[in-house]
Amino acid sequence: ESGYAAASTNTITRKAGISKGLLFHYFGNKQQLYLDVLDFCMEQVLARFDEELKYVSRDIIERIVELNKLKIRLNADLPLTQRFLTEAFLKPPEGLAKEIARRQVQMYTKYMPLLLENVDRSNFREDIDQEKAIEMVVTFANAIGEKYIQAYREKGADIDSLLDAFIEDLRNCRDMIKYGIYKNK
Repeated sequence: ESGYAAASTNTITRKAGISKGLLFHYFGNKQQLYLDVLDFCMEQVLARFDEELKYVSRDIIERIVELNKLKIRLNADLPLTQRFLTEAFLKPPEGLAKEIARRQVQMYTKYMPLLLENVDRSNFREDIDQEKAIEMVVTFANAIGEKYIQAYREKGADIDSLLDAFIEDLRNCRDMIKYGIYKNK
């Protein structure tokens, strides 16, 4: 509720109904408590992704759109978890940025291969490098996402409207990605 810097261990222990000694016995310090909560939140979200990945489209573009819709649903289903993760990844607490970035890399390393697994390549043109095409689509989606992350950082936009705008942007660009931007000759 208060963010990392403003959260006091006194308030945390009082609201949790435990002693400060017990908090420090299990977590050691406020930083470790924060990281353990981050891990718990990531596990909740990743468990949902694991389940949903079984049902996503094999079309890479549709898959990216579907996974971003899942992010929106997760935001509605787990608003505190999503808010915590968003704040942790976009505005990491001072002194924890490297550890949080390490967790992001681990998550990316695990899930990027799953995102690309079983992609239907039958609609790809035969005269292109399919791996490069997939890389381009993922890079493109990430670039659009970064645009919205930057807007969040600069303006503090509402995360729901931010994700809705992101999905809309992906949909508007979907045909350009699929069919190119030049006229057929």
